[in-house]
Amino acid sequence: MYWLVLSGCSTTFWTSNIDKQNDSRNFAGQPALLVTQPALCNDYPVEVKRGRGRPPHHLVIGAPVEGVCVVVGCGRRVYQRHACEPHYRRLRRENRADELPAPRRHNLNGDAGAMILRAPVEGVCVVEGCDAPTRTRNCCENHYRRMLRDGRAGELPIARPDLDLIPTPDPGRCQIRGCEASVLKRGGCAQHFHQLLKSGYLLPARSEARLCGAEGCRRIAFGSGLCGFHAHRKKLRGGA
Repeated sequence: MYWLVLSGCSTTFWTSNIDKQNDSRNFAGQPALLVTQPALCNDYPVEVKRGRGRPPHHLVIGAPVEGVCVVVGCGRRVYQRHACEPHYRRLRRENRADELPAPRRHNLNGDAGAMILRAPVEGVCVVEGCDAPTRTRNCCENHYRRMLRDGRAGELPIARPDLDLIPTPDPGRCQIRGCEASVLKRGGCAQHFHQLLKSGYLLPARSEARLCGAEGCRRIAFGSGLCGFHAHRKKLRGGA
């Protein structure tokens, strides 16, 4: 009979009725024992092989410290949810991710510890105290990713708010000059809204020369003067 006690865990695992004649041996000459009994301990599923490495220890989660992994004894930098990448992935694998502190939610209204937006300055990140060059939506790359992660990207200023924006008498029509598509969100059609959300820039309206030559089609035309759909259909019909 073999027994194994995991450090930091009160659960003891026993195995019995082992056929010693069929018991395999590893390179060190120690009997190899595989224990797979995840129901015995709710902290983690156990797969331990004797004589190979150290048995897994129970991770202890401490108080969160800014920029440092929350696991006691670890000094790595934070990857997600106040934990470093190895410990975060391991806690998720052990179904213990809910024990990690909740991520701090940043608001943009000037509360303590929050990112504060300032008036846009050409080429400089819009977050107060950051002098990094802008990449998207008047933000540097790090702050823009953080805004996306916190679900606040919609509150960032538009990089070029005066480009092709016109008031329309029809509230259901896109407000981009020359676009007649129906509105999806924030006054823009699906194409222009996603373009604005992704890059912060609005491109000029499509010129008639770039539109598909098929009647009633508003897709972009390629070298043949047709969009991909109509060019393919023309090819199938033998040039008709």
